[in-house]
Amino acid sequence: MPNPTQKKNSASRPEGRKGLTLWPRGALIALGALIAAALVILAVQTYGPGDSVAPGRPAAPPAAIPGGAAGAPDDTPVALVNGQPILRREYDEMLRIGQAQQGAATEDGQPGEPPMDMRLEILNSLATMEVAVQEAQALGFFPSELEVESAINQMVGDYGSRDAFEKALPAFGTDLPTVRRQVTNNLALRAWRDTGFLKEALATDEEARAFYDEHIEEARHPEQVRAIQIMIPVPLNSGQEDPQAKASVKARAEAIYREAVAGANFEELADRNMDQATRAATSGGQMGWVGRGSLDFDELEEVLFGLEPGQVGGPVESQFSYHIVKAIERRPAGTMTFEELRPEILEYLLTVNTERLFLTALGNLRKAASIEILDPAMAEAWPAFREMLDSQIPPQPE
Repeated sequence: MPNPTQKKNSASRPEGRKGLTLWPRGALIALGALIAAALVILAVQTYGPGDSVAPGRPAAPPAAIPGGAAGAPDDTPVALVNGQPILRREYDEMLRIGQAQQGAATEDGQPGEPPMDMRLEILNSLATMEVAVQEAQALGFFPSELEVESAINQMVGDYGSRDAFEKALPAFGTDLPTVRRQVTNNLALRAWRDTGFLKEALATDEEARAFYDEHIEEARHPEQVRAIQIMIPVPLNSGQEDPQAKASVKARAEAIYREAVAGANFEELADRNMDQATRAATSGGQMGWVGRGSLDFDELEEVLFGLEPGQVGGPVESQFSYHIVKAIERRPAGTMTFEELRPEILEYLLTVNTERLFLTALGNLRKAASIEILDPAMAEAWPAFREMLDSQIPPQPE
């Protein structure tokens, strides 16, 4: 079940009560990780607007473009999935990323020869992605051109301009038509995954109650405070705090604290005094329910649990930041009731059921697909690997 105050990686984003977070394991997660990798890798390669979007895959692979980190991309197919090619360049790029994630390098720092299991897993990710795209297209889940352009506009911002973005594409071994297709396909798969299984994935109250009873230990919580914070980072100079800048930030934090104590709207203060990056890193300052003993930031926890609802505390200094906190609500140690957790449990079960149905559908689509491996070495190893994959497909619900 999603936990709105799950443990964070920094003191500025603390943990709340323990949530009911038991997720399916085994083959479900293994297949999900492969598909997620394909979705993420293909989704991040975005570009600026150009020709109109064609719903579906192009009739032929786009022409190779010169340049790039490894020379001209190879547009020969490594496999055919229901007649559609998986391009060597897309396969090689995913293989390169997979090797980098596993630190697979020789003594000279260059990638070593990838093991066959990794090669087959990458190929399976791309093959499953392909059959999923084909199914999403058949079911009518492809996005409009406006949706594609909106997704593109969000990504182009990282490069400063469309022109800079387009000039960067060769370094990724890709071109504009390929990237547009990848963005379109990714949006289609999201739409299918998120909306195509809702009816079957909805859980009943009886199922939610059974889940609650099974995980009652996880519904117990220590004393908690629901809080909001304003975090003001100290600018760094070559990774170190600048004493003058730190003094200035401290004075600013003290001024914000005085405003809050005087009765200023705390959420408005947070919006006005935290930049976009800080708001994103702290969920807009919303700390959710913080359990006693859950923070890695002892000084902030001591201040927080010394506050009554409505009181403001701080500024509290952490490494590279100052924090002002406001307690919104307190509750003693106890056990969350089913009625309190019911919406969260139903949402969690919907997510789990949707993921299971989606991954089962993907596994069955891949199992039924015509997959012709054109790489001789992988073609020899593929049948045994595919038999293993087929045995791990989650069963259909009764």
